[in-house]
Amino acid sequence: MDDYTGDRGYSLRHEPLRKSGLQALGDIPWGAHFCVLYSSPEELLDVVAPYFAAGLAENELCMWVASDQVNARRAKASLGELVPEIDSFIASGQLEIISYSDWYLRDGRFDGERVMQAWADKLAAAERLGFAGLRLSGDTFWLEKADWRGFMRYEEMVERVIASDTILALCAYPLPNCNPRETFDVIANHDFAMIKEDGRWLSFKSVNRRRLGRALRESEGRQHAILEAVQDAIVAFDKPARSFRSTRRALACSVMRRKSLLGPKYV
Repeated sequence: MDDYTGDRGYSLRHEPLRKSGLQALGDIPWGAHFCVLYSSPEELLDVVAPYFAAGLAENELCMWVASDQVNARRAKASLGELVPEIDSFIASGQLEIISYSDWYLRDGRFDGERVMQAWADKLAAAERLGFAGLRLSGDTFWLEKADWRGFMRYEEMVERVIASDTILALCAYPLPNCNPRETFDVIANHDFAMIKEDGRWLSFKSVNRRRLGRALRESEGRQHAILEAVQDAIVAFDKPARSFRSTRRALACSVMRRKSLLGPKYV
């Protein structure tokens, strides 16, 4: 299994590892901030439902922010197939499933700092109520193009803030709604990403902007050698996504192929 606890350029709690509920991931550390790029509601549920089933079993406070793609009612029904006692978890306050409009778009607009504070309040509640930590997921199907840059700044805040806390964060992005540059943005702001390829879920690490910048300052040649040598699927790119480097395994995944990411004029 891949090690997702490596150097992220800032503090990360390594122990204890938590059960992700996902065969493609296995156990993951507190502070993990990852994403799923999904192509259908069924793919979204295939990841998020078992993720929360594991969290409930691990005595974590769980919060699922649903969208119109998979609304709260359908999310509850899907999770209920894995957790028959779901109503008791909701009644006890351990599980909350709400609409994106009630979480991300209060007063009709997205405010990243407000949302981050709301997550911090949820973590404080988890600790106060005796839960092991906070497990969260939000679907971005609602996200408009006009709000994209602001939401990416929010994702950067999430990446910095949760790393040393007892939080697991799974962000869901509908792949058909993301253009190549937006796909880069998503991958850059998460520790690793998941995508379904040929009927099975794959995961690959992201070399995010902070680590990439440090690696470039240390040694351009060393970075090239690492990317050539490792067996993981890794994609590295600059801030405006003008250029990138990738491992051979990354190019083997259809979502990572140069043509699909950059368009034929860049290949």
